[in-house]
Amino acid sequence: MITAMTLFDGITLGVVQGVTEFLPISSDGHLRLAHDLLGVAGDGSLLFDLMLHLGTLVAVFLFYREEIGVILRDLVPAVTEFPGRGWAAVNDREGARLALVTVVATVPTGIIGLLLKKVVSSEAIPMWGVSALLMVNGVVLWSSFFAKERERQPALGVGLAGVDYRGVTLPRAALIGIAQGIAVLPGISRSCLTIVSSLWLGVKREDAARVSFLMSIPAILGAVVVEFASASPADRGALNAPVLAGVAVALVVGLGAIHLLTRVLRAAQFHRFAWYCWALGGASLAMYLASR
Repeated sequence: MITAMTLFDGITLGVVQGVTEFLPISSDGHLRLAHDLLGVAGDGSLLFDLMLHLGTLVAVFLFYREEIGVILRDLVPAVTEFPGRGWAAVNDREGARLALVTVVATVPTGIIGLLLKKVVSSEAIPMWGVSALLMVNGVVLWSSFFAKERERQPALGVGLAGVDYRGVTLPRAALIGIAQGIAVLPGISRSCLTIVSSLWLGVKREDAARVSFLMSIPAILGAVVVEFASASPADRGALNAPVLAGVAVALVVGLGAIHLLTRVLRAAQFHRFAWYCWALGGASLAMYLASR
């Protein structure tokens, strides 16, 4: 249960979540490893992890508050003008284009997430599987070294075909959404798959990070709502000191991690995180095999 966690457990898991949610090294995989090391895995742990995700979600709101403000500024005019102007009302406003790209990405993410929810929530993937997936995550990260940044070309189509947020068209958003859905597997990083897929689709590095994290908002909120709906009443009300401390720490540490990630991306050093994933995945796999 969540109430079995100590304040130290909550703070430790908050640090793990804050660092690993934004760095492309799999927050879910690290949380699974941390739960096992702390001895707090079990009923309620997934709900606690989702509360930590809410903490890092607030960090996204704070870091990208200007982009969110543009969405809020442009969305209402786009909707009110849509009956008369059609998709031109969306294409003329950057915030509306970003909102639509986010919605399109969320659809495949939600479908894949629901399909994989039973596998993940039942912890059917053993620790050796999580370790192996961490090493696969490293391979994906390393591939970003070969993704060449290209000059963004404006969309030439009209209507839906003209919806383009900084190189992310609707078909590209759907592909990035599929990648985000696959990242529900522990050991596979959401930021890794979404940013690397964006880079391979020709999106500029900083725009890839921006789109990746803004796309996480509906995905994380949706996961929290689904998990809360299926949680027991005791777990829903378990907002004790370890939980609140973990959420607060995840928020503060998460802000620092976003700053670090954007600097790493700007320096084209994103692929170097692969070495960490390979080292951690290999070490945890070796420990698992040694304990058999």
